[in-house]
Amino acid sequence: MGINMNLENSRRQAESIEKEMKKRIEGYEGLIRAITKIGYTTGELKGQAYDAMREYFEEILMPIAKGGKLLSELTTKVAKELPERYVREVHSSSLNEEELELIIAEYRAQERRLERLLSNDIVLLPNEFGQGEYEYKNHLLVSSNVYRDMRRYYEELLQKLRIFNRSTENITREIEELSKAIKSGLMAIKNTSCYNQMSGEFDIKELKGEEWLKKLNILNELNEARKIETREEKEYKEVLMKDFGFEERTANIILKLKRAIDKKFAHYSKEIRFYIFNRIIGDRHYNDILWKGTAGSLGDYFYKEVEATDNFGISQNIRTPYSLEEIYKELGLSKKEYTQLMYELNIQHRFAGVKAYEGNYMRDKRPEKFKKEFAEYKRVYGEHLTEDDFIKKWNRDRRDDAYHGKGDFTHQSITMATNLYKNHSRLANIAGSMYNSTEPHKVTNDLAGWLGDTTNKAFKEPSMKGDDYKADLDAVNILYMYNEDKSRDPIEVVNGYYRKIRKGELNRATRFKENLGLKYIEDGIRKVYELRKVTEYGNGYILEERTLTMEELKIKNPVGYNFIMNLINGNNKYIKYVKQEKENEE
Repeated sequence: MGINMNLENSRRQAESIEKEMKKRIEGYEGLIRAITKIGYTTGELKGQAYDAMREYFEEILMPIAKGGKLLSELTTKVAKELPERYVREVHSSSLNEEELELIIAEYRAQERRLERLLSNDIVLLPNEFGQGEYEYKNHLLVSSNVYRDMRRYYEELLQKLRIFNRSTENITREIEELSKAIKSGLMAIKNTSCYNQMSGEFDIKELKGEEWLKKLNILNELNEARKIETREEKEYKEVLMKDFGFEERTANIILKLKRAIDKKFAHYSKEIRFYIFNRIIGDRHYNDILWKGTAGSLGDYFYKEVEATDNFGISQNIRTPYSLEEIYKELGLSKKEYTQLMYELNIQHRFAGVKAYEGNYMRDKRPEKFKKEFAEYKRVYGEHLTEDDFIKKWNRDRRDDAYHGKGDFTHQSITMATNLYKNHSRLANIAGSMYNSTEPHKVTNDLAGWLGDTTNKAFKEPSMKGDDYKADLDAVNILYMYNEDKSRDPIEVVNGYYRKIRKGELNRATRFKENLGLKYIEDGIRKVYELRKVTEYGNGYILEERTLTMEELKIKNPVGYNFIMNLINGNNKYIKYVKQEKENEE
């Protein structure tokens, strides 16, 4: 049976399919929410049995539910786009392959008949009726050209129809693969006894290795990646992978988080949404009471109201801040996505500045550390994974083209969040006022980044590695660039900044000096407060400010010295000019 494209029928089918699939999608979304809720459930549901049940729901049922939703979405998309694409790529009316072939054959037959007449010297029309052999043959030639042009027109239509049909088969092939994987999954669940009635636990090791589950996970991940629609998001994904070392899977989770924030807080400005995004990322490592007083509390945006009664019997609603895990749940990320992102942010934070042990070496020479790291990896990515799986992932993450040598992502995020936090009454400004009474807010921003890393003014010893250097400079540079034109999306600025860094069109050290001024930076590091003994009115001490020479700084604060020398020499990457704190391997 040939190709038959009935445009009107296709349009009616698309409308009918869209209505039916909408109901299915709503059902799958409800199922996904229910499974997500089970994943985040705490309280009485604890212990090995509950962990096994949660793993069964998240690792087996969730991919099937997401696959079902994806299947419904793809079916709707294909049915809706089919007639539109047909009109765009083929023709505005219905076409039938067999009918086109008959029309082409008829025109070809007419061409051949005329060609035979043109090749004969016989004049078939009476002399008194014709106007000479030349005029007659010219008429035959014009007619032959007309038939040839019509044949070519319909041949082109037929070719377009067949190309369209092949491309449609490629699209529907993914639907068929997805449908087959879902059916295989449902059959496997039905036939595999993964629930032990005696112990009351689930055992899903047998199911985890099956091809249908691998296929569903791959297709679901591809679907998440395809949701990246804007040019800015695609380029930001490239930034996450190239400039911070994340794998595509992790980059997709980060983008999903950003999109969820933009959707939930659409009524806020781009700047505030960018602040919330950076504050959430930074909260992975910078989440104590001091950082809440410096970069702000996420409880201002994510909270639940609980009714409480005081001693006088008066009821009032009390805001209770969400935990970080509850925030991810509120934004629509699954427990699995939350756990994996927390793991990757932590590994990136650890490996960016310090070269980790090679995996096989760690297994042989540091067995206790290996055991601990392997256990954490399995907790996050699955108990079925082997030591070889872990070593492969570990060694990938420690490479220079992965996490090592990149800027510290959470460090940079919390620094940017601090600089974007506009509360001039924040508690941390008390510390800022100790060093600059007129601009305590600005000094606090500096202390959250470069000034806090290179001095003891943030009440900790100076400490800096290559990842800190990049994070501190990039945070300041990006926000200065954003403030030059706030009509742009901050992510667009981030993309442009790293694009220029990669191409060698921008030097982070030079830009940092232009933004802050080298004198301001040097004063922040070299000016110190020292106790000086006074004897004019008896023995005592006063706190005195003085500026260290570079030679004095080299001895008293080698971190600060190295930082200034890197800026003076315009280094994109951090160089240790003098020895500073010892760095251990991870």
